[in-house]
Amino acid sequence: MSKPINKLGYNLATSKLIKFLHISRQKWRKKALKRGYDNRRLKWRVRGLEASRQYWKGQAKSLSSQLQQSRTEAAVLPIEPSLSQTVASHCFPLWQVMASIQWYLYTSMGFRCIAQAWRVLSKYWPVKFPGFGAIRQWVLRLGYYKLQQPPERAKDWVYIVDYTLQIGLEQCLVIAGARLSALRQDKSWALKACQVRILDISLCHWANGEHLCQRLQKTVGQTGVPRQVVGDGAGSIRKGIRLLKQSLEQPIMYTYDMSHLVARIMKGLLSNHPQWKQLVNALNLLQKSIVQTSFGFLAPTSLRKTARYMNLFATVDWTQKLLQYFDAGDFTLITDVKPEAEQRRQFLKHFGPIIAMRPFLEALQQLMRLARILLTDFKARGLSRSRFQLWRQYQNKGLLPLTEEFFLRWKKETQSNIDALPDGQTYLASSDIIESLFGHYKQAGEKAWLKGMSANVLMIAAFAGPLTAQVVYQALSSTAFQKVEGWWVAQREGPSFLAKRRRAFARPAKGPKVVGIDSS
Repeated sequence: MSKPINKLGYNLATSKLIKFLHISRQKWRKKALKRGYDNRRLKWRVRGLEASRQYWKGQAKSLSSQLQQSRTEAAVLPIEPSLSQTVASHCFPLWQVMASIQWYLYTSMGFRCIAQAWRVLSKYWPVKFPGFGAIRQWVLRLGYYKLQQPPERAKDWVYIVDYTLQIGLEQCLVIAGARLSALRQDKSWALKACQVRILDISLCHWANGEHLCQRLQKTVGQTGVPRQVVGDGAGSIRKGIRLLKQSLEQPIMYTYDMSHLVARIMKGLLSNHPQWKQLVNALNLLQKSIVQTSFGFLAPTSLRKTARYMNLFATVDWTQKLLQYFDAGDFTLITDVKPEAEQRRQFLKHFGPIIAMRPFLEALQQLMRLARILLTDFKARGLSRSRFQLWRQYQNKGLLPLTEEFFLRWKKETQSNIDALPDGQTYLASSDIIESLFGHYKQAGEKAWLKGMSANVLMIAAFAGPLTAQVVYQALSSTAFQKVEGWWVAQREGPSFLAKRRRAFARPAKGPKVVGIDSS
Protein backbone atom coordinates (compact mmCIF):
# COMPACT_ATOMS: atom_id res chain seq x y z
CA MET A 1 0.00 0.00 0.00
CA SER A 2 1.48 3.35 -1.01
CA LYS A 3 2.22 6.18 1.42
CA PRO A 4 -0.28 9.04 1.62
CA ILE A 5 0.49 12.16 -0.28
CA ASN A 6 0.53 15.29 1.91
CA LYS A 7 -0.92 18.66 1.03
CA LEU A 8 2.41 19.97 -0.30
CA GLY A 9 2.60 17.22 -2.81
CA TYR A 10 5.55 15.48 -1.24
CA ASN A 11 5.40 11.76 -1.06
CA LEU A 12 6.87 11.74 2.43
CA ALA A 13 5.86 10.93 5.90
CA THR A 14 4.77 13.90 7.99
CA SER A 15 7.67 13.60 10.43
CA LYS A 16 10.20 13.53 7.67
CA LEU A 17 8.52 16.47 5.98
CA ILE A 18 8.65 18.54 9.16
CA LYS A 19 12.33 17.75 9.55
CA PHE A 20 13.01 18.71 5.92
CA LEU A 21 11.19 22.00 6.21
CA HIS A 22 12.97 22.83 9.48
CA ILE A 23 16.35 22.27 7.88
CA SER A 24 15.34 24.34 4.87
CA ARG A 25 14.15 27.13 7.10
CA GLN A 26 17.47 27.14 8.97
CA LYS A 27 19.39 27.35 5.71
CA TRP A 28 17.17 30.19 4.48
CA ARG A 29 17.51 32.01 7.80
CA LYS A 30 21.30 31.64 7.70
CA LYS A 31 21.38 33.01 4.17
CA ALA A 32 19.07 35.88 5.13
CA LEU A 33 21.24 36.83 8.08
CA LYS A 34 24.34 36.73 5.91
CA ARG A 35 22.67 38.83 3.23
CA GLY A 36 21.49 41.35 5.86
CA TYR A 37 25.00 41.63 7.23
CA ASP A 38 26.42 42.03 3.72
CA ASN A 39 23.79 44.67 2.97
CA ARG A 40 24.65 46.65 6.10
CA ARG A 41 28.36 46.31 5.36
CA LEU A 42 27.84 47.58 1.84
CA LYS A 43 25.81 50.52 3.17
CA TRP A 44 28.64 51.39 5.58
CA ARG A 45 31.12 51.16 2.72
CA VAL A 46 29.03 53.38 0.46
CA ARG A 47 28.69 55.92 3.26
CA GLY A 48 32.50 55.91 3.74
CA LEU A 49 33.07 56.18 0.01
CA GLU A 50 30.74 59.16 -0.22
CA ALA A 51 32.61 60.97 2.58
CA SER A 52 35.94 60.11 0.96
CA ARG A 53 34.63 61.28 -2.38
CA GLN A 54 33.57 64.64 -0.95
CA TYR A 55 36.96 65.06 0.76
CA TRP A 56 39.01 64.26 -2.31
CA LYS A 57 36.71 66.34 -4.47
CA GLY A 58 37.49 69.36 -2.25
CA GLN A 59 41.20 68.56 -2.41
CA ALA A 60 41.05 68.34 -6.20
CA LYS A 61 39.29 71.70 -6.45
CA SER A 62 41.86 73.32 -4.14
CA LEU A 63 44.81 71.90 -6.06
CA SER A 64 43.19 72.90 -9.33
CA SER A 65 42.87 76.51 -8.20
CA GLN A 66 46.49 76.50 -6.94
CA LEU A 67 47.65 75.06 -10.26
CA GLN A 68 45.78 77.75 -12.16
CA GLN A 69 47.32 80.46 -9.94
CA SER A 70 50.80 78.99 -10.43
CA ARG A 71 50.30 78.95 -14.18
CA THR A 72 49.22 82.59 -14.06
CA GLU A 73 52.26 83.57 -11.99
CA ALA A 74 54.53 81.56 -14.26
CA ALA A 75 53.13 83.42 -17.24
CA VAL A 76 53.91 86.76 -15.54
CA LEU A 77 57.39 85.88 -14.23
CA PRO A 78 60.15 85.89 -16.85
CA ILE A 79 61.88 82.64 -17.60
CA GLU A 80 65.41 82.34 -16.23
CA PRO A 81 67.60 82.87 -19.25
CA SER A 82 70.45 80.60 -20.19
CA LEU A 83 73.94 82.07 -20.12
CA SER A 84 74.62 80.64 -23.54
CA GLN A 85 71.69 82.34 -25.25
CA THR A 86 72.02 85.63 -27.09
CA VAL A 87 70.24 88.73 -25.85
CA ALA A 88 67.62 90.09 -28.21
CA SER A 89 69.08 92.47 -30.84
CA HIS A 90 72.60 91.60 -29.67
CA CYS A 91 75.27 89.40 -31.22
CA PHE A 92 77.01 88.46 -27.97
CA PRO A 93 75.98 85.66 -25.57
CA LEU A 94 74.68 86.56 -22.15
CA TRP A 95 77.72 85.10 -20.33
CA GLN A 96 80.06 87.39 -22.27
CA VAL A 97 77.91 90.44 -21.50
CA MET A 98 77.84 89.54 -17.78
CA ALA A 99 81.60 88.95 -17.70
CA SER A 100 82.23 92.37 -19.27
CA ILE A 101 79.91 94.12 -16.80
CA GLN A 102 81.44 92.32 -13.80
CA TRP A 103 84.97 93.17 -14.95
CA TYR A 104 84.06 96.83 -15.06
CA LEU A 105 82.10 96.91 -11.79
CA TYR A 106 84.25 94.68 -9.60
CA THR A 107 87.77 95.24 -10.94
CA SER A 108 89.87 98.25 -11.95
CA MET A 109 89.49 97.48 -15.68
CA GLY A 110 88.11 100.26 -17.86
CA PHE A 111 85.98 99.97 -20.99
CA ARG A 112 88.95 100.03 -23.37
CA CYS A 113 90.88 97.59 -21.19
CA ILE A 114 87.99 95.09 -21.23
CA ALA A 115 87.66 95.39 -25.00
CA GLN A 116 91.38 94.76 -25.40
CA ALA A 117 91.17 91.75 -23.06
CA TRP A 118 88.48 90.18 -25.27
CA ARG A 119 90.63 90.89 -28.31
CA VAL A 120 93.53 88.99 -26.74
CA LEU A 121 91.27 86.10 -25.68
CA SER A 122 89.85 85.83 -29.19
CA LYS A 123 93.28 84.66 -30.41
CA TYR A 124 93.13 81.58 -28.19
CA TRP A 125 89.38 81.11 -27.79
CA PRO A 126 86.63 81.31 -30.45
CA VAL A 127 84.82 84.38 -29.10
CA LYS A 128 83.84 87.69 -30.62
CA PHE A 129 85.35 90.81 -29.10
CA PRO A 130 83.03 93.76 -28.37
CA GLY A 131 84.11 97.37 -28.72
CA PHE A 132 84.53 99.59 -25.67
CA GLY A 133 81.45 101.59 -26.69
CA ALA A 134 79.25 98.49 -26.58
CA ILE A 135 80.55 97.58 -23.12
CA ARG A 136 79.84 101.11 -21.88
CA GLN A 137 76.28 100.86 -23.21
CA TRP A 138 75.75 97.55 -21.40
CA VAL A 139 76.79 99.06 -18.06
CA LEU A 140 74.73 102.23 -18.50
CA ARG A 141 71.63 100.35 -19.63
CA LEU A 142 71.91 98.08 -16.60
CA GLY A 143 72.22 101.09 -14.30
CA TYR A 144 69.27 102.86 -15.95
CA TYR A 145 67.13 99.70 -15.70
CA LYS A 146 67.85 99.29 -11.97
CA LEU A 147 67.22 102.99 -11.35
CA GLN A 148 63.83 102.90 -13.09
CA GLN A 149 62.48 99.83 -11.27
CA PRO A 150 59.67 100.99 -8.92
CA PRO A 151 60.49 100.31 -5.26
CA GLU A 152 57.99 98.68 -2.94
CA ARG A 153 56.02 100.99 -0.66
CA ALA A 154 56.75 100.42 3.01
CA LYS A 155 57.03 102.30 6.31
CA ASP A 156 60.49 101.06 7.25
CA TRP A 157 62.69 102.59 4.56
CA VAL A 158 65.97 104.19 5.54
CA TYR A 159 67.52 106.72 3.13
CA ILE A 160 71.27 107.32 2.80
CA VAL A 161 71.90 110.62 1.01
CA ASP A 162 75.08 112.32 -0.16
CA TYR A 163 76.56 114.47 -2.92
CA THR A 164 79.62 113.73 -5.03
CA LEU A 165 81.47 116.07 -7.37
CA GLN A 166 84.17 116.09 -10.00
CA ILE A 167 85.80 118.92 -11.97
CA GLY A 168 83.45 121.88 -12.38
CA LEU A 169 80.44 123.16 -10.47
CA GLU A 170 78.17 120.19 -11.07
CA GLN A 171 77.38 117.89 -8.19
CA CYS A 172 75.53 114.58 -8.24
CA LEU A 173 72.98 113.67 -5.56
CA VAL A 174 72.48 109.98 -4.83
CA ILE A 175 69.69 108.63 -2.61
CA ALA A 176 70.23 105.00 -1.61
CA GLY A 177 67.67 103.00 0.30
CA ALA A 178 67.40 99.88 2.45
CA ARG A 179 64.65 98.21 4.49
CA LEU A 180 65.05 98.27 8.27
CA SER A 181 63.06 95.06 8.58
CA ALA A 182 65.58 93.20 6.42
CA LEU A 183 68.52 94.61 8.38
CA ARG A 184 66.97 93.64 11.72
CA GLN A 185 66.19 90.16 10.43
CA ASP A 186 69.76 89.64 9.20
CA LYS A 187 71.17 91.28 12.37
CA SER A 188 73.85 92.85 10.20
CA TRP A 189 74.09 96.64 10.10
CA ALA A 190 77.30 96.84 8.05
CA LEU A 191 75.58 97.40 4.71
CA LYS A 192 76.87 95.83 1.49
CA ALA A 193 76.19 97.01 -2.04
CA CYS A 194 73.85 94.08 -2.72
CA GLN A 195 71.64 95.09 0.26
CA VAL A 196 70.78 98.58 -0.99
CA ARG A 197 69.19 99.97 -4.09
CA ILE A 198 69.57 103.38 -5.69
CA LEU A 199 66.29 105.28 -5.44
CA ASP A 200 67.33 108.49 -7.19
CA ILE A 201 70.24 110.11 -9.03
CA SER A 202 70.13 113.77 -10.03
CA LEU A 203 72.50 116.60 -10.96
CA CYS A 204 72.61 120.20 -9.78
CA HIS A 205 75.04 123.09 -10.23
CA TRP A 206 75.69 123.26 -6.50
CA ALA A 207 74.40 121.32 -3.51
CA ASN A 208 71.49 123.13 -1.86
CA GLY A 209 68.66 122.26 0.47
CA GLU A 210 65.89 123.07 -2.03
CA HIS A 211 67.25 120.61 -4.59
CA LEU A 212 67.59 117.86 -1.97
CA CYS A 213 64.06 118.49 -0.66
CA GLN A 214 62.63 118.29 -4.18
CA ARG A 215 64.33 114.96 -4.92
CA LEU A 216 63.39 113.55 -1.51
CA GLN A 217 59.74 114.45 -2.10
CA LYS A 218 59.84 112.59 -5.41
CA THR A 219 61.36 109.54 -3.72
CA VAL A 220 58.87 109.65 -0.83
CA GLY A 221 56.08 109.54 -3.41
CA GLN A 222 57.42 106.17 -4.57
CA THR A 223 58.40 104.48 -1.30
CA GLY A 224 56.31 106.21 1.33
CA VAL A 225 57.64 108.32 4.21
CA PRO A 226 60.99 106.88 5.38
CA ARG A 227 61.66 105.95 8.98
CA GLN A 228 65.23 107.31 8.98
CA VAL A 229 67.56 109.47 6.87
CA VAL A 230 71.34 109.17 7.31
CA GLY A 231 73.69 111.89 6.04
CA ASP A 232 77.14 113.38 6.54
CA GLY A 233 75.96 116.49 8.38
CA ALA A 234 76.53 118.96 5.52
CA GLY A 235 74.48 122.16 5.72
CA SER A 236 72.64 121.47 2.45
CA ILE A 237 71.60 118.01 3.67
CA ARG A 238 70.35 119.28 7.03
CA LYS A 239 68.39 122.05 5.32
CA GLY A 240 66.87 119.70 2.75
CA ILE A 241 65.64 117.32 5.45
CA ARG A 242 64.26 120.22 7.49
CA LEU A 243 62.31 121.46 4.44
CA LEU A 244 61.03 117.93 3.83
CA LYS A 245 59.72 117.67 7.38
CA GLN A 246 57.90 120.99 6.97
CA SER A 247 56.32 119.95 3.67
CA LEU A 248 55.18 116.52 4.91
CA GLU A 249 54.29 117.67 8.43
CA GLN A 250 55.52 114.30 9.67
CA PRO A 251 58.47 113.49 11.92
CA ILE A 252 61.46 112.01 10.07
CA MET A 253 64.44 110.87 12.09
CA TYR A 254 67.74 112.28 10.84
CA THR A 255 70.97 110.54 11.92
CA TYR A 256 74.40 112.14 11.65
CA ASP A 257 76.77 109.59 10.10
CA MET A 258 79.04 108.16 12.81
CA SER A 259 82.17 108.21 10.61
CA HIS A 260 81.80 111.91 9.80
CA LEU A 261 80.98 112.70 13.42
CA VAL A 262 84.21 111.05 14.64
CA ALA A 263 86.20 112.79 11.90
CA ARG A 264 84.77 116.18 12.88
CA ILE A 265 85.73 115.63 16.52
CA MET A 266 89.26 114.63 15.47
CA LYS A 267 89.55 117.72 13.33
CA GLY A 268 88.52 119.91 16.26
CA LEU A 269 91.13 118.26 18.47
CA LEU A 270 94.05 118.13 16.04
CA SER A 271 93.74 120.92 13.49
CA ASN A 272 95.10 123.56 15.89
CA HIS A 273 97.27 121.24 17.99
CA PRO A 274 100.91 122.42 17.74
CA GLN A 275 102.38 118.92 17.84
CA TRP A 276 99.99 117.73 15.12
CA LYS A 277 101.08 120.60 12.87
CA GLN A 278 104.67 119.68 13.61
CA LEU A 279 104.00 116.04 12.70
CA VAL A 280 102.29 116.98 9.41
CA ASN A 281 105.26 119.16 8.39
CA ALA A 282 107.70 116.39 9.32
CA LEU A 283 105.77 113.83 7.27
CA ASN A 284 105.67 116.11 4.21
CA LEU A 285 109.41 116.79 4.39
CA LEU A 286 110.18 113.12 4.98
CA GLN A 287 108.33 111.98 1.88
CA LYS A 288 110.29 114.38 -0.30
CA SER A 289 113.68 113.58 1.25
CA ILE A 290 113.68 109.76 1.21
CA VAL A 291 111.64 108.88 -1.87
CA GLN A 292 114.74 108.34 -4.03
CA THR A 293 117.04 106.97 -1.33
CA SER A 294 117.68 103.63 0.36
CA PHE A 295 115.12 104.68 3.00
CA GLY A 296 112.32 104.64 0.44
CA PHE A 297 110.78 101.42 1.77
CA LEU A 298 110.11 103.24 5.07
CA ALA A 299 108.19 106.10 3.41
CA PRO A 300 104.95 107.14 5.20
CA THR A 301 101.51 107.08 3.66
CA SER A 302 100.39 110.33 2.06
CA LEU A 303 98.02 112.57 3.98
CA ARG A 304 94.87 113.21 1.99
CA LYS A 305 93.94 116.76 1.06
CA THR A 306 90.20 116.06 1.23
CA ALA A 307 88.51 114.09 4.02
CA ARG A 308 91.88 113.91 5.77
CA TYR A 309 90.51 113.26 9.24
CA MET A 310 88.50 110.28 8.00
CA ASN A 311 91.69 108.58 6.80
CA LEU A 312 94.18 109.08 9.63
CA PHE A 313 94.21 105.42 10.63
CA ALA A 314 96.79 104.42 8.00
CA THR A 315 99.13 107.29 8.95
CA VAL A 316 98.93 106.57 12.68
CA ASP A 317 99.43 102.85 12.04
CA TRP A 318 102.60 103.76 10.11
CA THR A 319 103.96 105.72 13.09
CA GLN A 320 103.41 102.71 15.34
CA LYS A 321 105.27 100.41 12.95
CA LEU A 322 108.09 102.96 12.62
CA LEU A 323 108.54 103.05 16.42
CA GLN A 324 108.59 99.26 16.53
CA TYR A 325 111.24 99.18 13.79
CA PHE A 326 113.34 101.73 15.68
CA ASP A 327 113.05 99.81 18.95
CA ALA A 328 114.21 96.61 17.22
CA GLY A 329 117.48 98.37 16.39
CA ASP A 330 118.14 96.36 13.21
CA PHE A 331 118.95 98.79 10.36
CA THR A 332 120.63 96.32 8.01
CA LEU A 333 117.76 96.60 5.52
CA ILE A 334 118.89 100.18 4.85
CA THR A 335 122.48 99.19 4.10
CA ASP A 336 124.72 96.37 5.31
CA VAL A 337 128.06 97.87 4.24
CA LYS A 338 128.22 100.52 6.95
CA PRO A 339 128.81 100.05 10.69
CA GLU A 340 125.80 99.81 12.97
CA ALA A 341 126.46 103.21 14.51
CA GLU A 342 126.52 104.83 11.06
CA GLN A 343 123.28 103.09 10.09
CA ARG A 344 121.57 104.40 13.23
CA ARG A 345 122.91 107.91 12.61
CA GLN A 346 121.60 107.90 9.03
CA PHE A 347 118.21 106.66 10.24
CA LEU A 348 117.91 109.35 12.91
CA LYS A 349 118.96 112.00 10.38
CA HIS A 350 115.72 111.41 8.45
CA PHE A 351 113.35 110.02 11.08
CA GLY A 352 114.69 111.73 14.20
CA PRO A 353 112.05 114.53 14.26
CA ILE A 354 109.28 111.92 14.23
CA ILE A 355 110.93 109.65 16.81
CA ALA A 356 111.33 112.67 19.11
CA MET A 357 107.51 113.07 19.13
CA ARG A 358 107.01 109.63 20.66
CA PRO A 359 104.69 110.67 23.54
CA PHE A 360 102.37 112.48 21.15
CA LEU A 361 102.45 109.55 18.70
CA GLU A 362 101.50 107.12 21.47
CA ALA A 363 98.60 109.40 22.41
CA LEU A 364 97.49 109.43 18.77
CA GLN A 365 97.69 105.64 18.61
CA GLN A 366 95.49 105.27 21.69
CA LEU A 367 93.03 107.79 20.26
CA MET A 368 92.81 105.89 16.98
CA ARG A 369 92.33 102.56 18.75
CA LEU A 370 89.35 103.90 20.69
CA ALA A 371 87.87 105.58 17.60
CA ARG A 372 88.25 102.36 15.60
CA ILE A 373 86.53 100.32 18.32
CA LEU A 374 83.65 102.80 18.53
CA LEU A 375 83.10 102.87 14.76
CA THR A 376 83.35 99.10 14.40
CA ASP A 377 80.88 98.51 17.24
CA PHE A 378 78.16 100.87 16.03
CA LYS A 379 78.57 100.02 12.35
CA ALA A 380 78.23 96.30 13.04
CA ARG A 381 75.52 96.40 15.75
CA GLY A 382 73.58 99.49 14.80
CA LEU A 383 72.58 102.61 16.74
CA SER A 384 70.42 102.07 19.82
CA ARG A 385 69.86 103.60 23.25
CA SER A 386 71.00 100.46 25.06
CA ARG A 387 74.28 100.31 23.12
CA PHE A 388 75.03 103.97 23.76
CA GLN A 389 74.24 103.56 27.46
CA LEU A 390 76.90 100.86 27.74
CA TRP A 391 79.47 103.24 26.26
CA ARG A 392 78.39 106.07 28.58
CA GLN A 393 79.16 103.85 31.54
CA TYR A 394 82.55 102.84 30.12
CA GLN A 395 85.44 104.02 32.30
CA ASN A 396 89.16 103.53 31.73
CA LYS A 397 91.67 105.20 34.01
CA GLY A 398 94.43 104.51 31.49
CA LEU A 399 93.11 107.00 28.92
CA LEU A 400 95.53 109.78 28.02
CA PRO A 401 94.26 113.39 28.08
CA LEU A 402 93.88 113.57 24.27
CA THR A 403 91.86 110.33 24.15
CA GLU A 404 89.77 111.32 27.17
CA GLU A 405 88.89 114.66 25.59
CA PHE A 406 87.90 112.88 22.37
CA PHE A 407 85.69 110.42 24.28
CA LEU A 408 83.89 113.20 26.19
CA ARG A 409 83.20 115.12 22.99
CA TRP A 410 81.99 111.96 21.24
CA LYS A 411 79.46 111.20 23.97
CA LYS A 412 78.17 114.77 23.87
CA GLU A 413 77.87 114.85 20.06
CA THR A 414 76.29 111.39 19.82
CA GLN A 415 73.63 112.24 22.41
CA SER A 416 71.69 114.26 19.80
CA ASN A 417 71.43 111.16 17.59
CA ILE A 418 70.35 109.02 20.52
CA ASP A 419 67.65 111.45 21.68
CA ALA A 420 65.79 110.97 18.39
CA LEU A 421 65.71 107.16 18.69
CA PRO A 422 62.64 105.29 19.96
CA ASP A 423 63.22 103.01 22.93
CA GLY A 424 64.10 99.39 22.24
CA GLN A 425 64.78 99.77 18.50
CA THR A 426 67.99 99.68 16.50
CA TYR A 427 68.74 101.88 13.49
CA LEU A 428 71.49 102.46 10.95
CA ALA A 429 74.50 104.35 12.32
CA SER A 430 76.67 104.97 9.26
CA SER A 431 76.47 106.03 5.61
CA ASP A 432 79.68 104.21 4.65
CA ILE A 433 77.88 102.26 1.93
CA ILE A 434 77.28 105.39 -0.15
CA GLU A 435 80.91 106.42 0.31
CA SER A 436 81.86 102.98 -0.99
CA LEU A 437 79.62 103.42 -4.04
CA PHE A 438 81.21 106.81 -4.74
CA GLY A 439 84.64 105.22 -4.36
CA HIS A 440 83.86 102.58 -7.00
CA TYR A 441 82.52 105.26 -9.33
CA LYS A 442 85.58 107.48 -8.96
CA GLN A 443 88.00 104.56 -9.22
CA ALA A 444 86.40 103.52 -12.52
CA GLY A 445 87.13 106.97 -13.97
CA GLU A 446 90.51 107.41 -12.29
CA LYS A 447 92.49 107.07 -15.52
CA ALA A 448 90.74 110.04 -17.11
CA TRP A 449 92.34 113.28 -15.93
CA LEU A 450 89.29 115.28 -17.07
CA LYS A 451 86.85 113.98 -14.49
CA GLY A 452 83.69 115.87 -15.33
CA MET A 453 80.18 114.58 -14.62
CA SER A 454 78.96 112.21 -17.32
CA ALA A 455 76.33 109.51 -17.82
CA ASN A 456 78.76 107.12 -16.14
CA VAL A 457 77.09 108.05 -12.83
CA LEU A 458 74.61 105.29 -13.74
CA MET A 459 77.44 102.92 -12.84
CA ILE A 460 76.51 103.64 -9.19
CA ALA A 461 73.02 102.22 -9.75
CA ALA A 462 74.45 99.26 -11.67
CA PHE A 463 76.82 98.42 -8.80
CA ALA A 464 74.10 98.50 -6.12
CA GLY A 465 71.66 95.64 -5.69
CA PRO A 466 71.88 92.07 -7.01
CA LEU A 467 73.56 91.29 -10.32
CA THR A 468 72.02 88.17 -11.86
CA ALA A 469 71.60 86.83 -15.36
CA GLN A 470 67.88 87.60 -15.16
CA VAL A 471 68.49 91.27 -14.28
CA VAL A 472 71.07 91.73 -17.04
CA TYR A 473 68.84 90.01 -19.61
CA GLN A 474 65.81 92.13 -18.72
CA ALA A 475 67.90 95.32 -18.69
CA LEU A 476 69.30 94.79 -22.17
CA SER A 477 66.02 93.45 -23.60
CA SER A 478 63.76 96.24 -22.33
CA THR A 479 66.05 99.28 -22.25
CA ALA A 480 67.11 101.05 -25.41
CA PHE A 481 70.18 103.25 -25.18
CA GLN A 482 68.11 106.19 -26.45
CA LYS A 483 66.30 106.11 -23.09
CA VAL A 484 69.63 106.42 -21.29
CA GLU A 485 70.64 109.37 -23.46
CA GLY A 486 67.25 111.00 -22.94
CA TRP A 487 67.54 110.59 -19.17
CA TRP A 488 71.00 112.15 -19.16
CA VAL A 489 69.92 115.09 -21.31
CA ALA A 490 66.98 115.71 -18.95
CA GLN A 491 69.37 115.83 -15.98
CA ARG A 492 71.42 118.65 -17.45
CA GLU A 493 70.69 122.34 -17.59
CA GLY A 494 73.25 123.04 -20.30
CA PRO A 495 76.15 121.52 -22.22
CA SER A 496 78.34 119.04 -20.40
CA PHE A 497 81.86 119.64 -19.12
CA LEU A 498 83.47 117.85 -22.07
CA ALA A 499 81.12 119.48 -24.59
CA LYS A 500 82.22 122.92 -23.39
CA ARG A 501 85.87 121.88 -23.63
CA ARG A 502 85.48 120.56 -27.18
CA ARG A 503 83.67 123.73 -28.22
CA ALA A 504 86.32 125.96 -26.63
CA PHE A 505 89.26 124.10 -28.21
CA ALA A 506 87.62 123.37 -31.55
CA ARG A 507 89.97 123.56 -34.51
CA PRO A 508 89.33 126.77 -36.49
CA ALA A 509 88.14 126.59 -40.07
CA LYS A 510 90.86 126.36 -42.68
CA GLY A 511 91.78 129.73 -44.17
CA PRO A 512 93.81 130.60 -47.26
CA LYS A 513 97.14 128.85 -47.52
CA VAL A 514 100.09 130.92 -46.28
CA VAL A 515 103.04 130.76 -48.66
CA GLY A 516 106.44 131.12 -47.10
CA ILE A 517 109.29 133.21 -48.44
CA ASP A 518 111.27 130.20 -49.57
CA SER A 519 108.31 128.42 -51.15
CA SER A 520 108.52 127.84 -54.84
